[in-house]
Amino acid sequence: MAKNPHPRHTDHHRAVTHLLESFRPQHRLARVWEDFIASTACAISSAVEPAQRQARELAYAQISKRYSADELSKFAECLAHVVGALEERYQDFLGSLYMGLDLGNRNSGQFFTPYEVSRLMAQINFGENMAARVEELGGFVTLLDPCIGGGAMVIAAAEIQREQGLSTHMTMHVTGVDIDITAVQMSYIQLSLLNVPAIILHGNSLSPDPYKGWNTASAWRTPAHCLFGWEGRLSGRERRRAALQTEAPRAAPAPAPATGRLVAASATGQLNLLESLDV
Repeated sequence: MAKNPHPRHTDHHRAVTHLLESFRPQHRLARVWEDFIASTACAISSAVEPAQRQARELAYAQISKRYSADELSKFAECLAHVVGALEERYQDFLGSLYMGLDLGNRNSGQFFTPYEVSRLMAQINFGENMAARVEELGGFVTLLDPCIGGGAMVIAAAEIQREQGLSTHMTMHVTGVDIDITAVQMSYIQLSLLNVPAIILHGNSLSPDPYKGWNTASAWRTPAHCLFGWEGRLSGRERRRAALQTEAPRAAPAPAPATGRLVAASATGQLNLLESLDV
């Protein structure tokens, strides 16, 4: 029986690797990767986020100054392969490419979970009847990934939803955080291309006061978030939750402490890919 090709050995992976390595020796591979990811993310964001357009276009222009017209055209070719790979199947294409090029930051313990593992975890934790959960929560679930990396966990969850006949752009919203800005932009690109509504933030989720460390001013909102009314849907749920809390008895029992399970569903419908840690 023929074996399935290794996910890092597809034609798209080989093509992008060849294109990026052709920048040598004039440019460092790590810098080329960062600039390819940042310029692509800025191009997507500037088209759908008017409030961020000026800053994104300025960042794109600064990156463009470092490369010739021929080199910039290679970035476009790389993006075409990213699109092609994600059209073929759900996967963490950029994450596997990043690790395959040995660009992970060993000093910070950076390692991207292989998509096959993420897929197994999604199957175990999200079950076989997400439609019932979505209906129970009023039409959509929210996911929080505090160390999103390339977005493998979220992409796997989106794939499970699609397999169960759900329209991901209307039934799931993601909030992702990462301490590495390149990882933030990698996940942003892939979730944008897969039509997943998401807000990706740059920050440290493990700090004593994580919200204070999150750069919400430069949040990256995917096209699906911007185009399908998610600002209103999320704020509407928050208003309904606040109203329910106001009506609840004052002597309501305290919430149970975190158990350390990988995925937890809260009363508000937030599915946490990693429960909050006591620090």
